[in-house]
Amino acid sequence: MVDEGLEHSFVTDQGREAFYEAVAKACRMRLEGNFAPVAWCEEWELTRGDNDDEDGVDIIAVTEARDMDSSVREAVYAMVEKGRSKFAGRRWADRHILVLETSTLAPMRLVTSVVGALEPQELEDIDLLLLVEHDELTQCYP
Repeated sequence: MVDEGLEHSFVTDQGREAFYEAVAKACRMRLEGNFAPVAWCEEWELTRGDNDDEDGVDIIAVTEARDMDSSVREAVYAMVEKGRSKFAGRRWADRHILVLETSTLAPMRLVTSVVGALEPQELEDIDLLLLVEHDELTQCYP
């Protein structure tokens, strides 16, 4: 099965079971000597947006539909945690410095907002947190 690393969405147990059945059927067909393509329907949870005044539905989709704020928050937390794990429990430099690079998908304004909301214990063992955007370096913590 060629999936190219994409994630699938299952909102209900019924959707997940239908996927498992489609894969199992394709495997059985292949064992019988038949070419076995697999097809199923993805499930995506829809939530109502902030604009309750208008009727209708707006759908904007790309490869993976995500909220940019939560995506940036998740990325920053993951990188801070990976950085902390390198420094945890030992001193191997005079100053432990973590440098994060911003991007179009993680712009400076969102990254600084996430870092500013981190609790002191989430930055434990990190003496200095810097952000790089293009050729500019910005101190974000402390």
